[in-house]
Amino acid sequence: PHAPQLRQQAEELNCPVDFRGFLPRETLAELYASSAIFVLPSSHENFPMVLLEAMGAGCAVVTTTAPGCREVVGEAGICVPAGDVEALRAQLVRLVRDPALAREYGQRGEQRVTQFAPDLVAEAFDRVYGSSAENGSNRTPWFGSSPRPHTGVH
Repeated sequence: PHAPQLRQQAEELNCPVDFRGFLPRETLAELYASSAIFVLPSSHENFPMVLLEAMGAGCAVVTTTAPGCREVVGEAGICVPAGDVEALRAQLVRLVRDPALAREYGQRGEQRVTQFAPDLVAEAFDRVYGSSAENGSNRTPWFGSSPRPHTGVH
């Protein structure tokens, strides 16, 4: 929804920005493959798959400490405070000036993304659910004959 204002701002600042919008998976893969650094300066995320995609493609990742971002990249990426433009700029300059460091972060990302492989995630869920079932649960399910009364935040 902010595209028109952003295009105008880029034009006024004489800043060449390529607003791509939705991209087919193949085109996106080509962009990742041709990039050394990926930036997600988000202030709010849940579990940004885009970070996994970029790390899987070997890009050095710079993102923010927004919840979700930090958890996805761990030590394999660089996190700056959300909204701190100067910190973001400094880290980008650092990586651009030190291609070896960018490659190192890219390799770290490729390693980290392997722990999010679907089979490993499924095994982790299986362990958690299996452990819960073995230990039993004293919680009354909300479904069934009578719903559990709401007692506040759980």
